[in-house]
Amino acid sequence: MKLAMTPVKRNGFSSVTFDYIRFIAALAVVLGHAVTRFFGPYSDVKAPSLSEKVFRVIFSGYGAQAVMVFFVLSGLFIGQSVLSQLQRDRFVFRQYALRRLIRLWLVLIPALVLTYFVDSFGITYLSHDLIYQANGMFGSVNPDELSIQVFLSNAFFLQTIVNPTYGSNGALWSLANEFWYYIIFPLVAIPLFSARARYSKVLMISAAAALLVLVGFRISVLFVVWLLGVALLFIPKSANSRVNWKWLLGVSSAMFFFILLFIRLSGQMESKLLEEMLCGTGFFLLCYSLIYCDNYINASKRHQSVSFELAGFSYSLYLIHTPLLCLARGWIVGGEGYLTFDLTTALTFFAVIAGIVLLSYGLAKVTEFHTHKVYKKLGI
Repeated sequence: MKLAMTPVKRNGFSSVTFDYIRFIAALAVVLGHAVTRFFGPYSDVKAPSLSEKVFRVIFSGYGAQAVMVFFVLSGLFIGQSVLSQLQRDRFVFRQYALRRLIRLWLVLIPALVLTYFVDSFGITYLSHDLIYQANGMFGSVNPDELSIQVFLSNAFFLQTIVNPTYGSNGALWSLANEFWYYIIFPLVAIPLFSARARYSKVLMISAAAALLVLVGFRISVLFVVWLLGVALLFIPKSANSRVNWKWLLGVSSAMFFFILLFIRLSGQMESKLLEEMLCGTGFFLLCYSLIYCDNYINASKRHQSVSFELAGFSYSLYLIHTPLLCLARGWIVGGEGYLTFDLTTALTFFAVIAGIVLLSYGLAKVTEFHTHKVYKKLGI
């Protein structure tokens, strides 16, 4: 079936920019979690200095927004892959599902194992720190959440659905969303964009609806954010348009950053879902402008290489940072309360972040960067 779809240009300006954004979003999650663990919630700080206020505004409070960025980009690229194969009548669900599982498991399984050993070490040797006392402190580790049952539920993407996230690895919540979106989207796309028997289409749509009910309200609603990425493929981006690309890019960028700062500075909106939907919509508009700019801006070979390398370990960075942050906190703080913000503690903070980034890069070099080699060996 011929689709009026405009794929993202490979190694184009938008593709390279999206790679940079993936890394920045992963780093934003890490920084936000690190600030809370080392310096505590802002509400607990008495008479913070101007430097601490600026530090917190720049480096914390963007984790949920960053995940919405991941969802939109995932919808864009996974949607493009699925629809392109459907268009050529080459989509095979089994092969597609296997590729998605390998992509996720290649880093997820080592990350779960790492979480077990790091959390177990912390519980055994750093129990004097509140982070390892299951006391309700943000990010604190509950030994009951290191069971084999929770491990397996996280390995099969059932965290937040039937079990909590594994150990201290609270960031794993979004993987349940991603995996089930991967499964549900083709069940909707195949009936809409391919020639199938009516009963087959009904079965697929019914299965998609059943899965949306089973995964729960929150995951189902955020599927709309993921689908915004798919929608980008169908919006005309012709160079013949009279829209000035500089104006479009400037306005959409300003709008997205305004949304980020508004959410950050206003605290929690009445609805967390509304906040996430607003962020996803703002990023959708920014993505459209970046893709539109492919008609006018070329990406250099240098930027293609650097952005690919950074994006290439963003998934690993996202998956292993929380247990490592807990370990670092237990080692450095080693008790109740939090660090007092000053130049020394700020430098210590950034040293921890740099160490986690380097460890993530090392893990990615033996896992994430070899994804396509594994596909090739399995013939998928």
